[in-house]
Amino acid sequence: MYQVLRAAAPVPPSTAFLNRDPKTIAMRYDLVTPYGEDLATWKARLLRFHRTQQLRNLRRRGRGFDERILAMDWDSAVACGVPEPYAEVFEVEMIGEPGRR
Repeated sequence: MYQVLRAAAPVPPSTAFLNRDPKTIAMRYDLVTPYGEDLATWKARLLRFHRTQQLRNLRRRGRGFDERILAMDWDSAVACGVPEPYAEVFEVEMIGEPGRR
């Protein structure tokens, strides 16, 4: 998906916010958005609407997609030292900057 994004960048320069997901191997934490329990409850509810993801995770991993994402966000909050229990993290990529593609 990243390669598609870079190839399809509309009019350089463009800014992409690449978010961490459970399969992310490595990334910079350029932007951190901490959040608390109320938003975690709301986010878990939304994630359960990804029915196929939810069921596959329950079947293969013994926990839902919602639990998997919130666990990752918990780890992100700890890694970033934020006061909230959860955090989404993003790597900011400038596409089409002079000298870069």
